[in-house]
Amino acid sequence: MSKSLVKNSFFNVIYQLLNVLFPLVTAPYIARILLPDNVGKVAIAQNWAQYFIVFAALGIPTYAIREIAKSKHNKAELNHTFTELFSINFISTTISVVAYLIMIFSFNNFRQNIMLYLAVGLGILFNYITIDWLYQGLEDYGYIAIRSFIVKLLSLLALLILVRSKNDYVLYALISACAIGCNNIFNILHLSQIGVKFNFNHLSFSHHIKPIIIFFTNSITVKLYTLINVTLLGILSTDAAAAFYTNSDKVVRLIVATISAIGGVLLPRFSVYAQRGEKKKCADVASKVFHILFFLFVPTCLGLILMSKEIVLILFGSQYTASIPTLQIMSLLLLSLGFNGLFGTILLAFGHERENLLCPIAGALTCLIFNFALIPTLAQNGAAIACVVAESVVTGVAVFFSSRIIKLHFRADTIAKTIIAAIGMGAIVMVFKLLIHNLVLCLLASVGFGMLCYIVLSWCMHNPELYQLLTIIRRKQKR
Repeated sequence: MSKSLVKNSFFNVIYQLLNVLFPLVTAPYIARILLPDNVGKVAIAQNWAQYFIVFAALGIPTYAIREIAKSKHNKAELNHTFTELFSINFISTTISVVAYLIMIFSFNNFRQNIMLYLAVGLGILFNYITIDWLYQGLEDYGYIAIRSFIVKLLSLLALLILVRSKNDYVLYALISACAIGCNNIFNILHLSQIGVKFNFNHLSFSHHIKPIIIFFTNSITVKLYTLINVTLLGILSTDAAAAFYTNSDKVVRLIVATISAIGGVLLPRFSVYAQRGEKKKCADVASKVFHILFFLFVPTCLGLILMSKEIVLILFGSQYTASIPTLQIMSLLLLSLGFNGLFGTILLAFGHERENLLCPIAGALTCLIFNFALIPTLAQNGAAIACVVAESVVTGVAVFFSSRIIKLHFRADTIAKTIIAAIGMGAIVMVFKLLIHNLVLCLLASVGFGMLCYIVLSWCMHNPELYQLLTIIRRKQKR
């Protein structure tokens, strides 16, 4: 592996870790200071603004990374591509800003808390100078990681100094939006350091339109069913219900992102085999990744269900006890959402973009139906059930289409060994919950001894996924 690739991998890991750790540091503080109602108010406002940010972005971030990577060795072509994409983004952002302002000043629900909606709306305004895709396309992960650390540290200090009471929720929203703005400002200022310039001569936009529309369609479909839960909680339930749901959602998605990264180490090899048309090797890699993810997600899911009380009370405080059953329900996302990346990779690697788009469409429709049916009576728990069912549908559809491309191998004996070891781990966790009443000690002991029990049982049953995982870890250490 080249030194540059090792360096990029290192900084990318640092960047991903910052994205995981920062919410874990800020969420407990904000949850206790603002309390559920105001946390929910901000979550709902940010959720509304996110719709307009998605439209402003138009799917450009994903498409632009590919285009920048293609032209990065030709400086003139790079400047042209950058300027063209920046210009398209400028037009779409202008439309979004105008539409957002019309919305918040036209409806009484938004006008009643206009300062909050103006604060979160800054996130749309800052999209004018969103060019993270440039640095990702150039693989400048060192700069991205350092910039991210500085901005996150500054925003953390601002939160601790300025957000001191439950009435400071607008300030919290403003700091969150300005953190995004600071990232973008740093990006613009750093352009001269990497030699990228605006070049408005002989611009051509037509060849970008079709791929951007395709990427945007996929992006808006995925975002629809991830945003709709909070939107409908704000309409059909209470602000506090939105807070209970979003806190649970954050915990689960952080875990999914962390574990998926481990299995994802094998996926680049999958893409190489797919390009060569070697379907048998693709099936072997896909099956291997599936079993590793299953080996990791099953015990984590069970552990999260059993330890939800301790996690919620430690992270968010006693005001959020209503989040406990919500987190338990959403723990089941690990068994569906966790596999989406794998099956999505299979569809995209073999050029099945249409089928890949059908997956989130099926999820969005399911999510809407279940949300309208369940939120009025079950509030945040109804939204959690809807989310789990929708993600299960997405994964199910992706598995169906993937199985038509390659033959997936699911080993019943390995799956059985994983489930048995997880049940043994669960028994140990239950013993510690009965014996230890201190929340922090109970969580630490349960996680530590639960993991040890799971590993020992897997080793005793000669679960091949344990050895496969150890092999991956050794390889990464050598690199």
